Amino acid sequence: MNRIGFGLVLPTFSGINDTHLYAPCYEKFDYSLTRKTARLAEEIGYDGLWICDHLAMGNGWEIAECWTVLSALAAVTDRIRLGTSVLCDSHRNPALMAKMAATLDDLSGGRVDYGIGAGWHEIEQTSYGLPWLEKPIERIRRMEEGIEVVKRMWTEDKANFSGKYYRIKEATCYPKPIQKPHPPIWIGARGERMLKSVARYADAWNYFSTTVQQHRDLMNVIRKSCELLCRNYDHIMMSWEGMILIAETEEKLKTEIAEIHRYSPRYPISMERKVTEMPRYPYPMQYPESYDFRAQNLFGTPDQIVERLQQYIDIGVKYFTLSFLDYPSTEGIELFAERVIPEL
Repeated sequence: MNRIGFGLVLPTFSGINDTHLYAPCYEKFDYSLTRKTARLAEEIGYDGLWICDHLAMGNGWEIAECWTVLSALAAVTDRIRLGTSVLCDSHRNPALMAKMAATLDDLSGGRVDYGIGAGWHEIEQTSYGLPWLEKPIERIRRMEEGIEVVKRMWTEDKANFSGKYYRIKEATCYPKPIQKPHPPIWIGARGERMLKSVARYADAWNYFSTTVQQHRDLMNVIRKSCELLCRNYDHIMMSWEGMILIAETEEKLKTEIAEIHRYSPRYPISMERKVTEMPRYPYPMQYPESYDFRAQNLFGTPDQIVERLQQYIDIGVKYFTLSFLDYPSTEGIELFAERVIPEL
């Protein structure tokens, strides 16, 4: 992608009552609203729709299944790309996942972005009877084997692989994906070992809620890993994911913050203070006790948002994946498309 791309995260869970950062005003998953918003996003110029892959998340742990939602959206859209942010390797056998992704790529006319991660949410693994590997390095190695399986299924007539975690023997995957050599592989990663996986396997890299300097530092780790692997760093698209609160004026921003606090009273955002105390979220994400929302996400008027995005673009970011905090309202989504996308 030579131009700057913009993707929209569609929440599949509620985040009210301070149960998740990404959806503080969304009371309950509503597919009719999801479908309507997806069509709107395609119409007004967004490049991608992104769905998370969890089994227990947000308010009451109620969440819609990722691949089912993505497949339904493929049937009601025509141009916009369809991505997973990100699939958990242990939720589905990778040979089956390769078949699912190839089928969706065929049905959608070649619109799948295959986002994958190593998994971190122990509760949903153990409660569903899925294999939980305690050591992160083991989960990373299992993910890497899964990527090997998927790539072979997509590109070979009869795929074979024998690893510690996964094995296939003369496995076929037809129809093949429309995209060649295969759908882009995105890896969501922060730790040094995961960033090495990005350098080895990914077509695109994504991470969320980082300052410009933090993102630059992570990109430099990928660059150094690429040098060690003799891979061209420029062949990996750098992206950034985060939350956004956008409004025409500061007075409107105050109104939006009040609405967020009506649903999630302790949400860490304020007009007066940049750093706010974090609520106790019911999932083990590594958030600090205090959170600088403005430095790590996007906040402000359209002109202020353009200025912030340009800082990331200047360090090499080519794609932005955004969660709008006023959702289920689409005011922010529409304002961003009207006033920000044309400037970048």
